[in-house]
Amino acid sequence: MEVRDAFGRLVGRVDFLVEGTSVIVEFDGRVKFAAGDPAVLWAEKRREDELRALGYVVVRITWADLQVPGQVAAKVRRALAAAAAA
Repeated sequence: MEVRDAFGRLVGRVDFLVEGTSVIVEFDGRVKFAAGDPAVLWAEKRREDELRALGYVVVRITWADLQVPGQVAAKVRRALAAAAAA
């Protein structure tokens, strides 16, 4: 899913946007950060900061979250509650 600002500028491509909400779910695998390049981490941080500034709530999940039944659902539910309260 592409997220754009009010001027149509691409802020970033996200893994999943919960339809009808401002909740974004991002999957963090090790491959993206495996090389240890600080520029990659910095770019990811700036992108997430921009998404949050646009009013999105970002949920990050990992493979470990998928190993615990209900973990991802619980994270998304908390994010939905936070988005509704904002």
